[in-house]
Amino acid sequence: MGSTSLVNGPVLALDVQATAAASRGGALLEVGWAWTPREDAPAVVTAQVVAPPPDVALPRQVARLTGFSRAEWVRGSDSSTVWARLAAEARGASPLPVVVHYARFEEPFLRALHRQHGSGDFPFELICTHAIARRLLPELPRATLRALAGYFGAAVPPLRRCAGHVEATAFVWRHLARLLAEREALADAAALREWLERPARRVPRSFALGREARRALPAGPGVYRFLRAGGAVLYVGKATSLRARVRSHFHARPAHERSLEMLTQVRDVDCTPTETALEAALLEADEIKRLAPPYNVALAEAGRALCFADAGLDDLRPEPDAEHPVGPLASPAPFVALHALREAICARGRVTCPMRAQAVGVEARWAPDPASFDMGLARFVRERGRLDRARDVERLGRALWKALGHDRAEEENAEPRERSRPEWDAARVARALEATVARATHAVRRARWLLRIAECSLCWSEPGATASRLLRIERGRIVDRGWAAADAPLPTPRGHARGRRERQRAFDVATFDRLRVLLTELRGLAPRAARLELRLGPHVQLSRQRLQDVLRWI
Repeated sequence: MGSTSLVNGPVLALDVQATAAASRGGALLEVGWAWTPREDAPAVVTAQVVAPPPDVALPRQVARLTGFSRAEWVRGSDSSTVWARLAAEARGASPLPVVVHYARFEEPFLRALHRQHGSGDFPFELICTHAIARRLLPELPRATLRALAGYFGAAVPPLRRCAGHVEATAFVWRHLARLLAEREALADAAALREWLERPARRVPRSFALGREARRALPAGPGVYRFLRAGGAVLYVGKATSLRARVRSHFHARPAHERSLEMLTQVRDVDCTPTETALEAALLEADEIKRLAPPYNVALAEAGRALCFADAGLDDLRPEPDAEHPVGPLASPAPFVALHALREAICARGRVTCPMRAQAVGVEARWAPDPASFDMGLARFVRERGRLDRARDVERLGRALWKALGHDRAEEENAEPRERSRPEWDAARVARALEATVARATHAVRRARWLLRIAECSLCWSEPGATASRLLRIERGRIVDRGWAAADAPLPTPRGHARGRRERQRAFDVATFDRLRVLLTELRGLAPRAARLELRLGPHVQLSRQRLQDVLRWI
């Protein structure tokens, strides 16, 4: 590495993306590089897609993580061209210092390219920011690129592409180089190499957000926001006790990798106390939409849209109209599955593989075999009927939802998930078809109640509380809140006369989630609250017992 200056010297930052962790079993997808700027400015990145070898597939998981499509991959440059462009950056240096985040991954791919297309000695000497961080900051829970960039105050794009990773690597390197100079008095790359050969320190794991800051949080309910350096929001959560909930993140055993990656970055926590836990849950849903934190998955808005179904539950549209009066619906997935089931019933043995997969709610690769599906479908029709009319679907769905005892915490409109291959037989197929009907009809019934509570007044008391809380909701939004007198009647909602179509048009994803969260909170609150009343109109008021009966279904 010669005597290249750590802080000010020119260093090439580089990243490699591939189809597998090892060069022997993986193919290159992309190579990117950029000279680290002398100031805190964005790096100018060159990113080159590398065309695949013949007959090499793009793994589904890799495509999801990187955003690559097969079409983009095959349009890439030949590996010899990519190597020639990269090697040209090393002219005049012997060898050229190259900063990568995890050299154990990048180096085999780079050396394989050199063996194929280069000559002479390998032109790069790799500086691994992961190895440096593990020695320089051994107390950090994680030293992934995303964790380190966030620790120093920068975001890494969600997709694993070279452009974002090169910028993050350059950013992390600039901060590590300064710390190396300040803490270890390492002025050049030769000193860094000698330092890396020393035995590493072993220290207990610790977090940037100290215990005193966590202990100083309020004990009451509210919403908390984890912040990285610079103030960007990483995560939003709700709490019955802010102090206890935040503390639980840092004491969870065993801690999930994604959680440790996030907690490595947390430098501060911002809290908004609320009067009740229910109001904290509603505020959390809105804050996640407003801030789009990278570590929130549930209640995130990106990529989601509402839809509306026709009266027969066969056709979906993004907007309500006279022909599509059913909704709002959070996802088309339950209705795609229901449509496939009804089509299979009418197909008379001509059921395709995609139809079988959709009907039972799995990916095509996990579809039941034809024999098991046909026997399971015949059993379903024999026991449950043909579902010719929407009323037949809803009647069966309601009975099935209660009988199957679905876990309400699991989103009924979730997309098919990756899983181990199911062991299909006739009984399992029949149960999966029953679940398809139950999920679709549950979504319909819940949509009706979301429309009803979009205009309402709600009064409740938290368990153990002596005072009652009052919320007024219009068009699905909270327009007023306060404390209610013990003997005061619930106010009639001002929008109670709004028709279904007008209420539907007021819905967006944020409104849907806000009211869905309200129903979920009321379900948990109903058995414990001293007072719980919901008014929907001048002559429609639900007591706690009536509301509890409704919430068992929706």
